[in-house]
Amino acid sequence: MTWLYLSILAAFLWSTVNVVDKIIVSRLVSNPRIPVLVNAFVKMTIGAVIVLVTRVSLTPWQLTVAVGGGAAYLVGSLFYFQAMQREEASRVVPVFALWIIWAVIAAAIFFQEIFSVDIYLGILAIILGSFLVLWRPNSGLLFAGKAALYPAYCQRGGLDCIQLPMTL
Repeated sequence: MTWLYLSILAAFLWSTVNVVDKIIVSRLVSNPRIPVLVNAFVKMTIGAVIVLVTRVSLTPWQLTVAVGGGAAYLVGSLFYFQAMQREEASRVVPVFALWIIWAVIAAAIFFQEIFSVDIYLGILAIILGSFLVLWRPNSGLLFAGKAALYPAYCQRGGLDCIQLPMTL
């Protein structure tokens, strides 16, 4: 169960970082590229120090994977900071949490992991939860705010349908 405590602690720390990120892009910098560049510089510096101090040698493949992963992380960070600058953190972070789905897909492809029904239900819950937190009435999230769905909740026995508007 130690992994569970560590995971919860990491989630708490990352959520704190999300709030700090929102403060940075909302109040401290006007260009979301600045925190990305600072982040890249700090990580490259720390990585170089670790490689020099520990005298780790990387194969060309390992170096390519490290640089490619770092580049993907930086591009993703740029998109993340731009989204945080334009929208509330409470809406950006749940959508950002959809990375879990891609991690599960990658685990299935690269590590041949086989998932139980519980895992699939958890993935569905993450997707639905992200969109429920993201959704705001009349936000234009889907269908440009023009369409409204009217699910009918009908009760058998001769009662009329009650229509509840749900604007997407």
